[in-house]
Amino acid sequence: GGYRGVLAASNRNIVIERSLMVSNVVGITTRSTTNVVIRNNRFWNNTTGGVEVLNSFSNVVENNTFVGNKPWSISIQNTLPSVLQNNIFEINTTNSTAYSGVLDSVFVDYNIYHFTAPGYVYGTYSNLLTWQLNTRHDYRSVSTNPLMASASAGDFHLQSTVGRWVDGAGCGRGEECPGL
Repeated sequence: GGYRGVLAASNRNIVIERSLMVSNVVGITTRSTTNVVIRNNRFWNNTTGGVEVLNSFSNVVENNTFVGNKPWSISIQNTLPSVLQNNIFEINTTNSTAYSGVLDSVFVDYNIYHFTAPGYVYGTYSNLLTWQLNTRHDYRSVSTNPLMASASAGDFHLQSTVGRWVDGAGCGRGEECPGL
């Protein structure tokens, strides 16, 4: 780990994907960027957070897995409009939160939240339903165990009743494997 895994400053139209950001202060920081896509990454045990989006426009954070990032997984500051979707959050440190910052003009939906320690979706919202009803975010998101093989050991593959998801094979029924 280091201070930042990736820093994108004043970049346009870039994709950051398929990376493991582990034990950094912050996994990825985007500053003054436009049209940055952060997808299919794993953020594990970063000491300040997973993804930090600052003073940016039209960024997408999707299909990522966040485990053990503290005190937040994603922080959004002075950013218009952006999308946070299809992410998996395992909050395993007391008082950690999935989101920090201002989410007024951000689309947030289709996420999975799993709390193994007392934590928050955002601010003081520790309950997904209350967060959904009060903020109009995450209507199609769920709070459930995504069934990772061994999150504590860094194995974020998703399990199912028929095995685990490997190279396109695994469960196909959402009730058996909610992360797929």
